[in-house]
Amino acid sequence: MSASDKVVQSFELEIVDYASLRAYSGTLNWIDVTAQGIAGSFVVDAADITSPDNSGTIIVATDGRRWKRVYTGPANVKWFGATGDGINDDTAAFNAALLANPDVFAPAATYICLNVSLQDGSHLYGDGWSTVIKQKSTAIDGDFLLAANKNDGGTPSVLDNKKNIVISNLQLAGPLATPVLLEHCHLLFLSAVSDVLVENVKFFAFRGDGLYVGSGDSGTAERHNERLVVRNCRFDGVNNENRNGISVLDIDGIVIENCSFEKITKSTMPGAIDFEPNAHAYSIIKNITINNICGSNVGGNVGCIGFIISNVITTTPINILINDIKVKNYVGTGAIVTFLTYRSPTDTSVENNLIISNLCASAGAMSLNIQDGKRVKVENCTFSDFTGPFLLGGTYSVRDIEISSSRLIRCGSSRGNGMIINAANYISIKGNKFIDCGTGVGGASNALDFNSGISTNITLNDNEFSAPTGKTLYAIVKEVAHTLTPSTNRFMGNTLNGLGQFFEAEESDVIVSHYSPIVGGASTVGVGTYTEQTGLYYRIGKRVFFKIRVAVAAGHTGTGLVQVSLPLTAATMSYGDVLTICAAGVVGLAVSGGVTCRLNASASLNGIFGTLRIYFSGNTGIAAFNQAVIPANAFEIECAGEYTTT
Repeated sequence: MSASDKVVQSFELEIVDYASLRAYSGTLNWIDVTAQGIAGSFVVDAADITSPDNSGTIIVATDGRRWKRVYTGPANVKWFGATGDGINDDTAAFNAALLANPDVFAPAATYICLNVSLQDGSHLYGDGWSTVIKQKSTAIDGDFLLAANKNDGGTPSVLDNKKNIVISNLQLAGPLATPVLLEHCHLLFLSAVSDVLVENVKFFAFRGDGLYVGSGDSGTAERHNERLVVRNCRFDGVNNENRNGISVLDIDGIVIENCSFEKITKSTMPGAIDFEPNAHAYSIIKNITINNICGSNVGGNVGCIGFIISNVITTTPINILINDIKVKNYVGTGAIVTFLTYRSPTDTSVENNLIISNLCASAGAMSLNIQDGKRVKVENCTFSDFTGPFLLGGTYSVRDIEISSSRLIRCGSSRGNGMIINAANYISIKGNKFIDCGTGVGGASNALDFNSGISTNITLNDNEFSAPTGKTLYAIVKEVAHTLTPSTNRFMGNTLNGLGQFFEAEESDVIVSHYSPIVGGASTVGVGTYTEQTGLYYRIGKRVFFKIRVAVAAGHTGTGLVQVSLPLTAATMSYGDVLTICAAGVVGLAVSGGVTCRLNASASLNGIFGTLRIYFSGNTGIAAFNQAVIPANAFEIECAGEYTTT
């Protein structure tokens, strides 16, 4: 009620407290209450005969009159009896204030509370971090400091969510100066909420989570959350005796930005920011932005930022941006970012669209742990001094991955590999630097290790591998348990700085691939015994460069013209099917004059279209040349050239 509702009196009456106001039975309709904390003016609302007494803004007198506080703006929790002495329980005062007015102000003080209930439109704010709302020491698992929709409140429909909640400019604190883990005892509990802002809040000494965004609290209720912003907040776990800074079990649209996390998470718990829904088909994790985050001394066994999404969940986690992250001294056993959905993606799978950019992290177990996923981009990141690797693929595969313009410095210092790739398809690793990755000990000093599983369509372009202090012995290795698919791979523009490498790529400016050329007859292919059978080649774009040497013992069973197989299919030529491509050296064939190899694109041998045939004589014109035939005696052919493949 505003001051304009005041009826002018010939004199004013001042009384001390609400008890005196309730007892007043005189004729005045305007009275000033003077007691500290609750002082204010009250006016009678004669038309109201039903409103209950809330001990703050409505006082019901013994004669039934409703005295209403004259004020504009937010309600003050002190009006409702909050002592703020850090001893007495102020829960009732907060609940009464939030029911009386959506906007509630808590002056600088320490308030002891438990299970304060947030309402539709609640805006609870303080005087900054000197306003401390502290969890009551009797809190047990399932108790929270502030809560929206505790006890599975809400429904499966977001239309029934509590909406437009703001918590700002205050501190939420656990009950103990030195926390002891109590896994399900959180500071701020949100479930079935829409359009929530948590801003400039310090979460301090929590035992469970600082902020829990859930689907009910029983673990079996379907509830959904949407459009949550957590901004300019600090999460201080004091001694890593807590669960997570932020836990998210269901969300469509969350922004976590300009926040810091320190000394958070026990070794048996996940990490600073954990997206880990219960295994229900209805759970949703999508449209996530995590931006400008600082972390230090974060523990846990999943990751500083973790996504563990059960394959029971039918909605694919999508549209995740992790940008501008700075983490130092990660003390957990997981990674800076972990992503696992227990699915191997296919070409028709929904894309996760996970982007990790501008992440700078130093010291810890693993840099990134991308166990599976489709359409993942890692760019402009720097990882230094990690004992373990950057992992791509595990039990499940990864697909459509881009890693660019990033640096791995002294990674794998204990486990031996800077980066490990397992089952993977369509991977582009471009413009990165691998510096001193490994241990410096043989067998555990690899910048990039293709470890197990099968990989296809791997592109390694413009990367640099170096070992300024000798920690890296091999730039790239392929373990026995891993199968590369060279025909789909590309290796161009990489700088190895003298380090060995065992990658296999058909298209490369450095790597030479091997194949075993065979000789067959044009009339009858036949078979022969080879005393030498060497084929080398590499491909740049569609151009194939090759070198062949075969030596065949006497008795080849083929008949007709000599043909030698090529490593890759030859493209059809618009100007005819026969083209001279190189000179040839031969022994044991009946030839004279100049000897050349000509490509016949329409013939095939060993399953490859396109063969080499031996031509001789110095006459001009194709018709004047003779072609060598398979002899009964031993013979040899050697040549090197190039041609166009499909």
